[in-house]
Amino acid sequence: MTVWTIDAEPGTGGHAIARELAHRAGVPLVDEQFSLALALDLGTSVAAAREYERAAPWVVRHALLIGMSARPGPELALELRRLDDARDAVGRVVHEAARTPCVIFGRCAYELLGSHPGALHARIWAPLRWRIERAARNGCSSTAEARRRLIRAERDRLRANRWLLRRRGPATPVHVACDASRLAPEAIVELLLAAAGREVAAELQSVAS
Repeated sequence: MTVWTIDAEPGTGGHAIARELAHRAGVPLVDEQFSLALALDLGTSVAAAREYERAAPWVVRHALLIGMSARPGPELALELRRLDDARDAVGRVVHEAARTPCVIFGRCAYELLGSHPGALHARIWAPLRWRIERAARNGCSSTAEARRRLIRAERDRLRANRWLLRRRGPATPVHVACDASRLAPEAIVELLLAAAGREVAAELQSVAS
């Protein structure tokens, strides 16, 4: 059984690669399930859950700062418990998904599944200049605007990762690191399929039959 985790820098096309990998391997792509789990846990819409997940680190800081000076203890405790529940929901989705072959996009899955025997952790990266040029071209925007968007997206991603992990220590090493500026998306998919070895071949044969 193979569970791929994909950690991708903004602007590398990581989500499209994860989607194609899932399609080629005949396994689910675990991505939108996170927003649905958060929405159910928080009693809100999927769109609001996406925003909540993205902004969670800022919410924690805001709650602490405001709570120490103005908010009553019970209200602050309730908000912090709500954040813990949201974080736990993300962890549950990762671990439940990893019971069967799948591709998990983002959400620190490579750390949450660091000891999973069937996990193959991949990181997709590229030089910032290349990502800026690609984002400007695809978004029909100026390079300055593309740079602002990418830096903001990367800042949000790193903050969300810190919120999800809740711990410090050595990072889980990735098995495959791909430079998207040198490898075409199709080549990266092929590489990630090959990295899983015979297990993937057996799974693909099983799906085909």
